[in-house]
This record gives sequence, C-alpha cells and structure tokens, in this order.
Amino acid sequence: MRRFGLDISDSVIRLAVIERHGKDFRLPVRGEIPLSDGAVVDGTIMKPTEVIDLLKKLVMAAKPRTRHAIVTLPERHSFVKVITLPSGSEASEAGVKAAVLPHLPYAWEEMSYDWRLLPPVPGQPGTRIMFGGAPLTIVKSYLDVLHAANIEAVSMEIESVAIARAMLPPNAQGAHIILDLGRTRTSLILVSDGVVEFSTTIRYAGKELNQYIADALHLTLEQAQRAKELFGLDPTKGKGLLANVLAPQLDVLAEKIESIQEYYRSRFPTEAPISSILLTGSGALIRHLDLELSKRLHEPVTPQPAWIIRRVSDDPADIHDIGYTYTTALGLALQPFFSPQ
Repeated sequence: MRRFGLDISDSVIRLAVIERHGKDFRLPVRGEIPLSDGAVVDGTIMKPTEVIDLLKKLVMAAKPRTRHAIVTLPERHSFVKVITLPSGSEASEAGVKAAVLPHLPYAWEEMSYDWRLLPPVPGQPGTRIMFGGAPLTIVKSYLDVLHAANIEAVSMEIESVAIARAMLPPNAQGAHIILDLGRTRTSLILVSDGVVEFSTTIRYAGKELNQYIADALHLTLEQAQRAKELFGLDPTKGKGLLANVLAPQLDVLAEKIESIQEYYRSRFPTEAPISSILLTGSGALIRHLDLELSKRLHEPVTPQPAWIIRRVSDDPADIHDIGYTYTTALGLALQPFFSPQ
C-alpha cells in the first residue's frame, strides 16, 4: 500500500513519498505549504479550518497518488520512554501500566498509547519495552482535520522516533544525540542502538532567536532574520555582534546537551560514550553553530542531512535543503521499509 509521510509543524506542513525498488530508493513526491502564525501553536491545532484547507491544497499540488498517510504526533505533547519490566513479568497492559505510570505526564485514561518489545541488553535483566503516548484530545484533533481533508492516517508516530529513523541508518549502533532545530522549537533526542531513549523540547528556535536579535540590536524581525543568515555565529562577520548577542542562548543549549550526556552516563554507566552529536532542521546550518557548540562541549558537533537523501539525490541543493528541512517527513515515509525505531 502506497503511503506518504505527513509532518504538521507549527509553521509548515510537509509531505514526502519514498519508494523502494530492491536496494534502491526514490523520492518521487515531496511538497510543503506554510501555515499562518497561530494556526498551530506548540503542536495544538488552533485553526482547524485553515489546516484542513491547506492539507487539501498540498495534497492536490503534490499528487502523492494515495490518501493513506503516516502522520507525526507533536513532540511537545508526546511521551516516549524505554522502561524495564522486572524479570519474570509479563509484558501485559497491566504490567506495562504499573511500570510506566509513575513517569507519565498525563492520566492513563486520557492517553492514546502503544508499546513494543525491545531486544534484550546483555547483562541487564528484565524485559525492555518502548512506550509512547499522547493525549487523546491531541490525537483526536489531528484525526479530525485529516478526516475532513480526506486523508486516512494509517499510522501516527511520535516526532522524535521519525527523526531518529531519518537521521540514523538502519541497524545503527552506539549512542547519538540529535538536535532538530526548527523555526519554533528545538528537539533534543537521545538514541541508543536505534532506540529513542529520551527526548525533550526547548525554546531555542529560529523564531525566538530572531526576536532576541531584533530586541538586542533594535532591528525589525526581517532584518534580524537576514542578519542571522548572513553572519550567523561567526565572530569574524558583522563585527561579531550576533555571536555576542546569541552567546547566552548558545550556553543554555550546550547545558541542555550536557544534561542529556549526564543522563546517558548515569543510565548506562558501562556503555561506550556517546558516539556523535548531530544537527538537523532548518536551523542546523546557521553559520558557525556547529563550531560554537563544539567549543562549549569539547567534542565535535556535526550538521548532517537525513541519510536517505543521499540515496535518492546527488544534487547538492537537495542535500542542503530537503536533507535538513524534510527530516521528519522523510522519517515517516521510511516507516514501511524499516521496523519502528
């Protein structure tokens, strides 16, 4: 069954279709359409009529040749956690509920949820499961607009899981931190041996940075965006003004990454250290962002496009644009070909 990945963010809707022919992949369909400010806020659909109308327009323009979609669930409202059931415990709903209940940000009866068994870890007793969930109200609001737009959600997936699938090739080993820097939020995702162990969302994002630059340097938002594109965090550009202005925000981001590193070390004290810190999303290519983060963390931070983009295109423009901005949509579109991460 043909399906398309559908990513509804706060600022834009993107879709992608990936086809597999033997060992080869193709990206025959992709498309995006911007949302007005306030249509979706922190993952909550505030203007359903607009979202429905834009979904119809996007599908009509992109022509995915199917109404079946794999749809992202917004990271801000989702919960994903790897938990270990005691040895001898059955992975039943009652057993999973008892184990996960102390960690839930929502009441059990108010959540839509799912879980799957994970491979055992040598030396670690018990049964590992990956649990994911989101509030029923959020899930229903997304299903309602999809239904009104004549789109059938054959699967809904937490954003961090889709991003991990897009960023790390199948059977990737080791631990990695992925930073998805978007226009309205940044997600930090810890992945160990292909499994999302932890994710969080912070306000370090393109829109907030533009406002911060505008306030500090008395610029319009348009001028702030242009300055960010031209100078970034390069201390040799624009007299280093932006590098100085954004230094406190960068310090906060580095501290968040360090806290995830510490979480990993405490949870997996005998495992190898984190293998890589990867940047994706529309903000990943801000000039010198990787270098400034590397300086603060004392280890490499690398901008990296979704791995699949190099399999479907050798155009540098595609790798630079689609490889970073379509990460979630590509991860969703890859779901039929690979087991859930």
